[in-house]
Amino acid sequence: MKKPDCRILGMVAVAVVFMGASSCKGNGCEGGLISVNYKQIPQGEDVLLSEWVHEPEFIALQSDRAEALVEINSIRVSENYIAVIPLRAVSKMFDRATGEYLYDIGAVGRGPGEYIGIDEMIIDEAHGRILLSNSPQGQLLAYSLKDGAFIGEIPMAYGWKTGYNPEYVFALENGTDGIMVATVPFDDGCPLAAWCQDDEGNILWEIPKNYTLADNSSLSVTAGHNIDGALDMSYRSFNTVRDTLFILQDREIHPLLTIATGTPTGPGFPELSKEGNIFQFSTILTAHIVTQIMTMRGLGPDGGADTKYIVTDRLTREVAFRKFRNDYLAQDDVSVAFRDGYLFDYFDPVDFQEIARNALQHGRLNEASVHSLSTILGNIKDNDNYIIMLSRLK
Repeated sequence: MKKPDCRILGMVAVAVVFMGASSCKGNGCEGGLISVNYKQIPQGEDVLLSEWVHEPEFIALQSDRAEALVEINSIRVSENYIAVIPLRAVSKMFDRATGEYLYDIGAVGRGPGEYIGIDEMIIDEAHGRILLSNSPQGQLLAYSLKDGAFIGEIPMAYGWKTGYNPEYVFALENGTDGIMVATVPFDDGCPLAAWCQDDEGNILWEIPKNYTLADNSSLSVTAGHNIDGALDMSYRSFNTVRDTLFILQDREIHPLLTIATGTPTGPGFPELSKEGNIFQFSTILTAHIVTQIMTMRGLGPDGGADTKYIVTDRLTREVAFRKFRNDYLAQDDVSVAFRDGYLFDYFDPVDFQEIARNALQHGRLNEASVHSLSTILGNIKDNDNYIIMLSRLK
């Protein structure tokens, strides 16, 4: 494996707790880091999803084969495929145009090419493969896009301790065959904050790590892959130790947003259900940042969590609590999830029938969407597979 040459390409940005705000070029972040106090965020107007996303498409997953039936935890989308990721079970690939089940992706287990859970997945149509990082091993594995067969492990230029919380995210670099990798900056022996490597683990460019964090069992990193050619880094913690969002773009790391929700509770897991605990989960889009805030109500019959959304406009730098209205489907105050450049949702067949009838009567769907929805509604049965809704981001 080629040794790193320690070239520094571009600016190195570090956590807001260790530095001041950095500048940020392009994509509406010219003003640099946005820092806000949770208690001072105003209430804003509702977001009509038709202003953010294009007309939805509906895909009824195949139901007449036992191996096609799924439970959905998350999905991944490409131009021609939809990968369904359950919770600690084998992931399945479907044809996006027809909803036809194609194959299982690898297998569940702890052996070569197997996984217990999936931290990140990219459908790489250009190279005919599926890349995924697995739990708890933390490996980067490649599978054939043709049939889901295991191709091999891609060696990482640097290693780190492994566990059930993902400690790195990855993306494909536009214009090259490189894989961009960004890590949680633990004091784990890895000297880099981010790098780009080839399939053999040779480093193509790198950004050194210039600070470290103490080991934290609840801190992990995720990416939404909603900005072409960029790698977004959303650090998630159940104890508010770290809440800054970063983006790796044009071979530079930039901090985007930090929301102060309270006093950090320390490096371990707090009492998750304690009344008043606040957890936040953010997704970076080209023009906005969407932060889901969950405030715990405690245990008991009235327990659970209250959910709100904070929307940050990356161009105007305005931050406000906002609700989402899916005017395509005539739904108010909906939950939202963005991934791979799409708003996505999924419905079991019983719920879908009610949603579809309401949308056909009160929604603002175009003729093609009305036809698609009506066709699915006319053929659906209560024990069928899930129906997926995809709306490409504008």
